[in-house]
Amino acid sequence: MSKRKRESQKGTSSKKKRKLPSSSDEESIETTDFENPSLASGEIKIVTWNVASFNAVQKKGFADYVRQEDPFLIFLNETKTASSKVKEDHIEGYHAIFTSCSHKPGYSGVGLFSKVAPISTETNFGVEELDCEGRMITAEYDDFYIVGTYVPNAGQKLKRC
Repeated sequence: MSKRKRESQKGTSSKKKRKLPSSSDEESIETTDFENPSLASGEIKIVTWNVASFNAVQKKGFADYVRQEDPFLIFLNETKTASSKVKEDHIEGYHAIFTSCSHKPGYSGVGLFSKVAPISTETNFGVEELDCEGRMITAEYDDFYIVGTYVPNAGQKLKRC
């Protein structure tokens, strides 16, 4: 068993001090133990995931994943589902905000599940050719804003079809 596993099984903190190779003995930085993450007071967990179809991921245990991870926010890319098909209370304890492509069903789309209802949301960039694709959600909360985007692939020549 590795030293890291033994330490994580003993219940040590997920924040560890580590010396940088060029630092003096007095300098160190905090690193996160990703095998046993924990949040400090005032921190929130935000998850982002390209699901490549919200309908498909629901059949593969999406709600169970959300309950297990317990994020404050989860932002989904490439949902490919009409916003009208997702209920506000789709996952118990979360508010759902979705936007989808208005001119091509089953194309692009983004979604946000949030434990707290945002004060306000915006789903437009202000550029019609992009706004109709459902690629952005901005949500306002008491202490912060979050912007989630699904950026189109421009290809090697940086040109969209």
